[in-house]
Amino acid sequence: MNKLGGVPGEILEEGGSFVKTAASQIAGGKNKPVADAAVANKKAEEEIVKKMYEPSSPAPAPAQSQESLNEEKEKAELRQKLHDETYYNPTFNPPKKQEERPVEKVEREKQEEMQELQKKEEEKTPPLAVQRAANKTERFPGTSG
Repeated sequence: MNKLGGVPGEILEEGGSFVKTAASQIAGGKNKPVADAAVANKKAEEEIVKKMYEPSSPAPAPAQSQESLNEEKEKAELRQKLHDETYYNPTFNPPKKQEERPVEKVEREKQEEMQELQKKEEEKTPPLAVQRAANKTERFPGTSG
């Protein structure tokens, strides 16, 4: 393995060798024929591109122990059970009402009758004398009003 590590390091090293070759040609060092250098550079470029686009090895899945798998399974079952108990069944399968016993039914009807009577008494208008006494001061406001 190279000093820089991995594919990016190889790319940098190959690019560095390309720069060194170009620098030596400019400086007048050992001159390779230009055609051979172009072919070599093209091959190097193709290799770089191949390395960049080749599929990476998939990361190995972390090994899970049997205990953790069982815990996840239990959590999923518990989550589903709670969902069914608190949301699904009450919403889509409501419990049927039990029929009332006759004694309870009579008591409930009496309570309803008492409530109706109280409402009727509240709705009744007060006696005429009480109404007049209440409206007496309001009817003649005087000079201030």
